[in-house]
Amino acid sequence: TAGIAYGLARGISMGYLSGEYEHAVSMAVDAVKRCVNEAGEVEQVSRGTPVLPSKEDYKTISRNPTLYGQGLALLAICS
Repeated sequence: TAGIAYGLARGISMGYLSGEYEHAVSMAVDAVKRCVNEAGEVEQVSRGTPVLPSKEDYKTISRNPTLYGQGLALLAICS
């Protein structure tokens, strides 16, 4: 979510995307902010998403704080 939000925001700022995506960016950034805990860690970051055989298998991917999650969240929130 953070990476997509940042990508959309960057696309808007560079003129590649129209402002019609600003609401989507705002909603995504709000969702990312809700995942920041009291210690400043971004929770609910997927450890990675390989191609899996079924939709149900995606529910088993662990979600924990990660360094790349922190970075993506900072980019999204500051965009």
